[in-house]
Amino acid sequence: MNFKQTVAALQQKVARRGINYSLDALRDALEKCENPHHNMPPVIHIAGTNGKGSTANFCAQLLEQNGLNVGLFTSPHLVSYTERIQRNHTPVSEAEFCAYFEQANHADTQDHLSEFEMVTLMAALYFADQFERKAIDVCVIEVGLGGRLDTTNLFNTTLSIITHVDMDHADILGDTISKIATDKAGIIRPNTPVFTTSAQHPDALNAIQTEARLKKAPLTIVPQLAQRDLPNGWPRYQTQNLPLALTAIEQLLQSSNTDRLPHPDRHPQPDRHPQPDRHPQLDWGSHHHSQEIGNQTLSQHSITQSTRTLHDSIPNLQLPWGRFTTIKKDNQTLIIDGAHNPNAIIELVNTMREHSLNNDLGIIFGILKTKDAASMIRTLATLSDSLYYCEFAPGLCHSFSSIQSFLPHHPLKEWQVNSPLPPNKTILFTGSLHFIGDLKSHLTLSL
Repeated sequence: MNFKQTVAALQQKVARRGINYSLDALRDALEKCENPHHNMPPVIHIAGTNGKGSTANFCAQLLEQNGLNVGLFTSPHLVSYTERIQRNHTPVSEAEFCAYFEQANHADTQDHLSEFEMVTLMAALYFADQFERKAIDVCVIEVGLGGRLDTTNLFNTTLSIITHVDMDHADILGDTISKIATDKAGIIRPNTPVFTTSAQHPDALNAIQTEARLKKAPLTIVPQLAQRDLPNGWPRYQTQNLPLALTAIEQLLQSSNTDRLPHPDRHPQPDRHPQPDRHPQLDWGSHHHSQEIGNQTLSQHSITQSTRTLHDSIPNLQLPWGRFTTIKKDNQTLIIDGAHNPNAIIELVNTMREHSLNNDLGIIFGILKTKDAASMIRTLATLSDSLYYCEFAPGLCHSFSSIQSFLPHHPLKEWQVNSPLPPNKTILFTGSLHFIGDLKSHLTLSL
C-alpha cells in the first residue's frame, strides 16, 4: 500500500468510525502488537483545551536543545499525516508511515480502530522501535481530545501537563468547565508530577487539584510570564504555555538526570557519571517533600529562578506554524493563527489589538461544524468590518449561508483558498487548524 492509499484508508476510518472516546479497542490492538507502549522512553503527556500543541512543541525543543533525541506526537496535522509522528521535529518518511500503518492494520483485524486510534498505535510502534535502537530518549505526547479516555492515556506517563481549560467538545466531555477539566485531569497518574497554569478558571483549577489529591500526584501551579518576557512578536497567550514547558522540563531534568542520557550522535562527556538506566526513574518524592500534595503555587520570582538554566534556550525557540505566524507578502502582512474555539478567538483578538494589527485589517476564517461559530464570529466582528468566510471543507465546516445567518446585518464575503487576497494592509487567517493547514499548502506554492 503506497502513501496515497494509506491516507485514503485512514480517511475512510474518519467517515466510518468518527471519534471513538474509549480505550478498549486500542488496548486490544496494543496487546496484539505485544504492548509497544510499555517499551517506550519517558513520556511527557499534555492535555488542555488551548495551548497543548504549542506547549508540546516547546517541551520538545527545550529537550532537544539539552542534547536529547525527542519523539513528538501531535494532532491534527496541517499538510501531511507524517507530521503527527516526529523525531527531533522531523516527521517520519512516507515509507515509514506506510510500514507502521501496515503493522497497525494487521492488529486491527475487526476494523474497530478509529483514525486517531490507528495513528496512536502507529506512534507507539515507531517510538518503541526508536527507543530500542537508542534513537530517542524521551517522548512528548499531545492528547487528541479530553484526557481520561483519550487513547494516548494508555501510555506510561512520567510527567503530565494540563494547559488552559475552556469550553470545547462539550457534547463529549461535559457541559461545564468543571466537567471538562475533570475529564482532562484524567491524564494525572498516581504519584506522578503534574503541572498546570495559574490562569485556569477557578472551576478548572479546583477539578485538577481534586484529581491530584486523590492520586497523590504532586501538582505545580505555574504563573504566567509577563508579555515583556516573551520573545519579540510572540502572542500574549504564550505567556501561559512557555512557562509551563520551561518549568516542567527544568524540573524533569533536575529530578531525573535525564540530561545525562548519552546522545546517540555524540560521545558522553567524560566528567559525567554514566547513566545506569536509559529509562530514568524520577525521584519526585525528594523534590517535592516540602509541598502540600496537589497545591504548590510558584511565585513569579520562583518561576524566573526555576527556569534560569533554560533561559538561554528561549531566543532559539520557534513558534509552531499557525500560532500567530507572520508572513510578509508584497505590501501585505499575513497573520495565520489556528484559534478554533471562542476563548482562543478572544485571546487572538486581544493580541491583534496589542500588536496594533487591527487597522486596515481583513479577516478570512473557516470554522468546523463542531465549533461554536456564532460566538467566534461575533468576537471577530469586533476587530474588523472586512470579513471573509472560506468553506474549506464542504460537509465538515459551516456553510457560507449558515455563517451569514449569525451576522445578518454585517457584510460578509465568500473566499476560496486559491482566491486573490483582499486589498487590506493586514490579513488574518483563523478559525480552524484544518483551514490553516489547507492554507499552508497554498501559501507554500504561492510565496
